[in-house]
Amino acid sequence: MPKTIDTLEHAMREAERHGRGDAETGAKMRAIEALFEVIDHSDAGPVPAGDRDRVYASYTSIYKRICKREDLVDAASEMSFPASDPPSYMGGSSVVGRPDNDTPTEHPITNVSNRETVKEVSPTDGTGTGGQTKGNTVKKIKA
Repeated sequence: MPKTIDTLEHAMREAERHGRGDAETGAKMRAIEALFEVIDHSDAGPVPAGDRDRVYASYTSIYKRICKREDLVDAASEMSFPASDPPSYMGGSSVVGRPDNDTPTEHPITNVSNRETVKEVSPTDGTGTGGQTKGNTVKKIKA
């Protein structure tokens, strides 16, 4: 008789594992015959006929619980849809939509107004060690 209890416990764990896996992957809930086709060939061995309804109830219970949780997450995601997606165009802090064609284009300022704040520096080798490269010097504005 102890073998039946071990088999039943193992079959229950297998049913819950399959119920959880099926629900999380979005698979349809298995019919009782399809579930026992898998469980009977597992380490649990064939489940006694009198315990099949109990094992299948365990499978369906966990399957439905996981699906319900997934449905709640999906519903919450759908309700937050507009807030979670960025606008298609970010025109500025208070501008909505793209700029009209009459808006003048802004160009970056490239003139140096005070020549005394500019000094010549040599480009670095990019290692962060202060090594200098050979070649042209560039102008850098003092901070």
